[in-house]
Amino acid sequence: MLTSVCGPVDDGSDRRLYPSPIKKAERPIDKILLAYHAVANMVLFYRQCAENGHAVERCHAQAQQLAAWRDALRAPLEGNAALTDVGRAFLL
Repeated sequence: MLTSVCGPVDDGSDRRLYPSPIKKAERPIDKILLAYHAVANMVLFYRQCAENGHAVERCHAQAQQLAAWRDALRAPLEGNAALTDVGRAFLL
């Protein structure tokens, strides 16, 4: 179980595995949440790069690919009862 400095991100009750477009493997909910958070931040980074005129086409394309992964990762997190308040905070 993944624990942040604020506490655990899930309560351990969800034992299912979910598809990860990054690893191309089935992963537990805490790893899906970690990947979602990382990918969501990368989307913001590449969008800001493009908005500031840095390798616009490349950054825009990268942001689009990452946004698709972010959305796929978010799906099993939405409404997942196993996420704690800390875990749900990563979705904002």
